[in-house]
Amino acid sequence: MYDIEFTKQATKDLLRIPKGYSVLIIDKIKKLAVDPYSKELDIKKLKGTEGYRLRVGEYRVIYDFDKKKLIVQIVKIQSRGNVYG
Repeated sequence: MYDIEFTKQATKDLLRIPKGYSVLIIDKIKKLAVDPYSKELDIKKLKGTEGYRLRVGEYRVIYDFDKKKLIVQIVKIQSRGNVYG
Protein backbone atom coordinates (compact mmCIF):
# COMPACT_ATOMS: atom_id res chain seq x y z
CA MET A 1 0.00 0.00 0.00
CA TYR A 2 1.23 3.48 -0.91
CA ASP A 3 1.32 6.47 1.45
CA ILE A 4 -0.54 9.58 0.33
CA GLU A 5 1.02 13.05 0.43
CA PHE A 6 -0.84 16.24 -0.49
CA THR A 7 0.93 19.36 -1.72
CA LYS A 8 -0.19 22.66 -0.19
CA GLN A 9 -1.99 23.42 -3.45
CA ALA A 10 -3.87 20.11 -3.39
CA THR A 11 -4.93 20.67 0.22
CA LYS A 12 -6.28 24.13 -0.62
CA ASP A 13 -8.05 22.74 -3.68
CA LEU A 14 -9.72 19.99 -1.66
CA LEU A 15 -11.00 22.46 0.95
CA ARG A 16 -12.69 24.54 -1.82
CA ILE A 17 -14.57 21.60 -3.31
CA PRO A 18 -18.18 20.96 -2.19
CA LYS A 19 -18.39 18.32 0.55
CA GLY A 20 -20.22 15.73 -1.58
CA TYR A 21 -17.46 15.73 -4.17
CA SER A 22 -14.61 15.97 -1.66
CA VAL A 23 -15.81 12.79 0.10
CA LEU A 24 -15.95 11.00 -3.26
CA ILE A 25 -12.49 12.29 -4.21
CA ILE A 26 -10.99 11.11 -0.91
CA ASP A 27 -12.55 7.68 -1.42
CA LYS A 28 -10.96 7.40 -4.89
CA ILE A 29 -7.59 8.56 -3.53
CA LYS A 30 -7.76 5.83 -0.87
CA LYS A 31 -8.35 3.26 -3.64
CA LEU A 32 -5.43 4.78 -5.52
CA ALA A 33 -3.20 4.20 -2.47
CA VAL A 34 -4.05 0.50 -2.55
CA ASP A 35 -3.36 0.06 -6.27
CA PRO A 36 -2.16 3.00 -8.43
CA TYR A 37 -2.65 0.85 -11.55
CA SER A 38 -6.24 -0.17 -10.78
CA LYS A 39 -8.43 -0.78 -13.80
CA GLU A 40 -11.41 0.23 -11.62
CA LEU A 41 -10.20 3.85 -11.49
CA ASP A 42 -10.24 6.20 -14.48
CA ILE A 43 -6.49 6.93 -14.67
CA LYS A 44 -4.44 8.25 -17.57
CA LYS A 45 -0.81 9.29 -17.94
CA LEU A 46 -0.46 12.99 -18.71
CA LYS A 47 0.99 13.97 -22.07
CA GLY A 48 3.75 16.56 -22.26
CA THR A 49 4.42 16.50 -18.51
CA GLU A 50 5.09 14.02 -15.77
CA GLY A 51 2.27 12.62 -13.71
CA TYR A 52 -1.14 11.08 -13.98
CA ARG A 53 -4.73 12.20 -13.74
CA LEU A 54 -7.55 10.55 -11.87
CA ARG A 55 -11.05 11.45 -13.04
CA VAL A 56 -13.68 11.87 -10.35
CA GLY A 57 -16.88 13.23 -11.89
CA GLU A 58 -16.23 16.79 -13.06
CA TYR A 59 -13.00 16.99 -11.06
CA ARG A 60 -9.48 15.85 -11.89
CA VAL A 61 -6.82 14.77 -9.42
CA ILE A 62 -3.30 15.32 -10.74
CA TYR A 63 -0.73 13.11 -9.04
CA ASP A 64 2.55 11.32 -9.37
CA PHE A 65 3.98 8.38 -7.46
CA ASP A 66 7.33 7.03 -6.38
CA LYS A 67 7.48 3.26 -6.83
CA LYS A 68 10.59 2.87 -4.67
CA LYS A 69 9.33 4.88 -1.67
CA LEU A 70 5.70 3.79 -2.15
CA ILE A 71 4.37 7.36 -2.06
CA VAL A 72 1.53 8.89 -4.09
CA GLN A 73 1.82 12.68 -4.17
CA ILE A 74 -1.40 14.54 -4.94
CA VAL A 75 -0.36 17.70 -6.81
CA LYS A 76 -3.70 19.42 -7.44
CA ILE A 77 -7.44 18.80 -7.51
CA GLN A 78 -9.54 21.04 -9.71
CA SER A 79 -12.46 21.04 -12.09
CA ARG A 80 -11.88 19.66 -15.55
CA GLY A 81 -11.81 23.10 -17.17
CA ASN A 82 -9.18 24.55 -14.83
CA VAL A 83 -6.82 21.72 -13.97
CA TYR A 84 -4.78 21.49 -17.16
CA GLY A 85 -3.99 25.19 -17.53
